[in-house]
Amino acid sequence: MHSYGGLVGSEATLDEFTRANRAALNLPGGVVHMFYFAAFILQKCQTVLGVFGESENNETKPGGRFTMKNPAKIIYDDLPDEEAKYWESKIVDQSFAVQTTEMTRGPQKKCPSTYVLCKNDHGPPPHIQELWAEAAGSKLIKIDSGHSPMLSRTEELTGLIDVAAKEAMESL
Repeated sequence: MHSYGGLVGSEATLDEFTRANRAALNLPGGVVHMFYFAAFILQKCQTVLGVFGESENNETKPGGRFTMKNPAKIIYDDLPDEEAKYWESKIVDQSFAVQTTEMTRGPQKKCPSTYVLCKNDHGPPPHIQELWAEAAGSKLIKIDSGHSPMLSRTEELTGLIDVAAKEAMESL
């Protein structure tokens, strides 16, 4: 899960969806591992706005929307300029509700997790990412990347995902 996706994934993974809980009920399947990278993780009842305040990197727009100012320099800064501008052109406005919606649960702690901290991130600061990893009880891995390692460090990130998946399957 990446960036805001950490909040979505944490909200979606109920305790009863974990492999351990399903196995206890003689049910197949279930979530065996959570994988976060540069991902937001908040506690129950927290909001992005409540924790961080209004970001100077965001521009509020009419109709309850907002957009990021200069994403090429904030979240794509370790890509070549032309590539960063390309990905910046794909950014769409978001609902301001993502800033104000309270989390109904905290991080999923009933299954193992990995958190990849991006040491050169200009979005969520690395020291905050470290706190999030700790809050989730995640195995912490640090990489020399900006906010979007899926674009700038693809091989390294996919290698980390592969290792985490293999380790999760070996533990079953």
